[in-house]
Amino acid sequence: MAVISNMLKEEKERLIKMKMAYLEKISKMPKGSIIYKLRGKKKYPYLKYRVGNKVKTDYLKYSKDELKELELKIKQRKKYLKILKDLEKDLKILKKY
Repeated sequence: MAVISNMLKEEKERLIKMKMAYLEKISKMPKGSIIYKLRGKKKYPYLKYRVGNKVKTDYLKYSKDELKELELKIKQRKKYLKILKDLEKDLKILKKY
């Protein structure tokens, strides 16, 4: 039984380290989503995100390549948030060890 207990403690430590690493990665990435508004006949990109209870919208003065890179970073951030949520579930299970 001690072997299983030790394995669970090691797993908990590993999950905590992973959680910290993902939190650090997430903090360096842009949050929000890119939306396009139609002005006349042109579409203009905006970054929409929350600050507290308010929703902010900022115009993006980026080239198409920079916009694609920003979209990839936002998708990656959302992926990391999902992984972090799963880690939290696993840590909740291992809470008693």
